[in-house]
Amino acid sequence: MIIQGDHPRQPQRGQLQWENELPTLADTLTREELDSGRICPSLTLRIREVSTRIALVTAELAYKFGMADGSKPDDLPDRIQSQMFDPVYKSYV
Repeated sequence: MIIQGDHPRQPQRGQLQWENELPTLADTLTREELDSGRICPSLTLRIREVSTRIALVTAELAYKFGMADGSKPDDLPDRIQSQMFDPVYKSYV
């Protein structure tokens, strides 16, 4: 999937009726994080989960507005996760 910058079908700010319904980073907070006073999720512990959610919303919108190349995969969340960098290193010790 490629999301292009100034796409002719790209909606302009204020045009989107659902603009205020888009999830925010704060929407990913767990009850424990809220109770501890956090205003954003712990990226140290949950960066892959939060990143997947952001990427999924972005991809869904890109497909909805025809700004993504190709057809939408049936397994979009799995596809997104399969494209993420996985910092697992081979041990040579």
